[in-house]
Amino acid sequence: MNQVSMYTYKKSFKKVIDFVTWILVAITMVTLIFTVLTTYQFVYIRNFNDYHIFQTSLMITMIFSGFSVFDRKDKAMSIFYSICCFAIAIGAFFFRLTTF
Repeated sequence: MNQVSMYTYKKSFKKVIDFVTWILVAITMVTLIFTVLTTYQFVYIRNFNDYHIFQTSLMITMIFSGFSVFDRKDKAMSIFYSICCFAIAIGAFFFRLTTF
């Protein structure tokens, strides 16, 4: 591939990752709302009576967010934000495994 086609491929891939990240953020917000409503017994929604679905959606969203913010102009902050996102994902994964 030449340099121009590689740049457009990278740019379109970045747009896809950003779009998927925002879709996952919306899904995570909905799972958080459903989990809180079910936990405080305002409504009962099956599968949302514990935090497993929220932790899983948070983990997936943070992984995609880490990849999304990795390629920015300010490399130092880009790496810092990516590490923070991956740390949150690892924390969510750890708590997902330790809860029954």
